[in-house]
Amino acid sequence: MRDIEILKQIKQFFNVGTISYNLNKTSAIFRVRSLNDLSIILKFFQKFPLLTSKRHNFNLFVILYEIICRKQHLTITGFMKAIAIINNINNPIKPELLAEIIHSFGPLPLLILPPVTILDKFFLIPNPWWIIGFICGEGSFTYGSSKYITAKFGYRIKYQLFFEIAQNTKDIYILQAILKFLGTGIISSAAEREKEKYLNLRLEI
Repeated sequence: MRDIEILKQIKQFFNVGTISYNLNKTSAIFRVRSLNDLSIILKFFQKFPLLTSKRHNFNLFVILYEIICRKQHLTITGFMKAIAIINNINNPIKPELLAEIIHSFGPLPLLILPPVTILDKFFLIPNPWWIIGFICGEGSFTYGSSKYITAKFGYRIKYQLFFEIAQNTKDIYILQAILKFLGTGIISSAAEREKEKYLNLRLEI
């Protein structure tokens, strides 16, 4: 709850949405649900595009939003197209439910999607404020330990402080740009998460 003021400021900035808390009030979520309010959010990110691979999910979300606004999801064809899009966003449909839908309505349609512009290694950090915003959402200041053996002291544990940002391998150019901007750090492989490979930009002490 230390960052609740950030959510309040985001809500104030867009002037839409609600903030809800979990049962213990240890975390909060800013959420926008209505189609009218979502249009405000979508217009903002169409004017100021996302820079990571989240841009793919955003484009799919816009297509899904337009299907619902046109009430195309109320037809079998539109419903199945919507299901196919949802299954390609970052939270796919559970296999059991997807199998039931396909059994009832037939196979998912082949999606032909508009191309998404991908940034590359020539991406540069626009200004320090961009770094601050990105790290607020993606970075962490923490510590870790590693075990090693020395000839003189035997088994030892080394503790390290480090600053870290993890990103999907598709977004390595973001990490490369941050590394260049900060002038320090290393990019290394991180553990696999949900079968997707991630990379870390790490600054250690």
